[in-house]
Amino acid sequence: MADLDRALAEVFSELAESAPHDPALARRVRRRARRRGTAVLGAVAACVLVAAGSVVVQHERANSRPATVATTPGPSCDGTAKAEVLPDWARGGFSDPEPVVPFVRSRSGNVVAILFGGRLWAPPRKDVSNKVLWVWRDLPATATGTGGTGGTVTMTAQLAGTSTVVTKGLPQPAGPSTVDLPAPGCWRITLHSPAGTDTIDLDYARP
Repeated sequence: MADLDRALAEVFSELAESAPHDPALARRVRRRARRRGTAVLGAVAACVLVAAGSVVVQHERANSRPATVATTPGPSCDGTAKAEVLPDWARGGFSDPEPVVPFVRSRSGNVVAILFGGRLWAPPRKDVSNKVLWVWRDLPATATGTGGTGGTVTMTAQLAGTSTVVTKGLPQPAGPSTVDLPAPGCWRITLHSPAGTDTIDLDYARP
């Protein structure tokens, strides 16, 4: 039994160090077993076949599993309008001292987009306009629009998770404007002004 124990220990040690498809492994096992006699050969061979078979099955099962590809999640959309009390600096023109209306804040919090129709649609609905009232906490003095005296503020739009970018045909994001975009989804609006840039998400639903 001592010879069998030693033989098994050596064989399994070598089996663990060798690839399961190593073509030289079987020859090494037979050669080592012959030196220990026919009885040991049978025991060692049987154990090696069971162990190797288990390893090969596990190897094949691992190879048959579908590959998992790591993906980077797209940016979350904060563009769903919520009916809340407007910031005090955005209440000009409202008769209610604390108006509750659906609006979206920009990333900086210095711009709000008030949605007249409650939400936005792409393509536009015939019965509801995609009208947005853009209110700036501090519209740059050089910008055209409410509170501005010259220059321009502009915007570009990109559909989240895609390379679709709209740069033309968009209104000026100051005061009231209609913002129609070509597809439903979360659109990240970049606001350009003489003071720099800001972003705001607008979520467009399919009619």
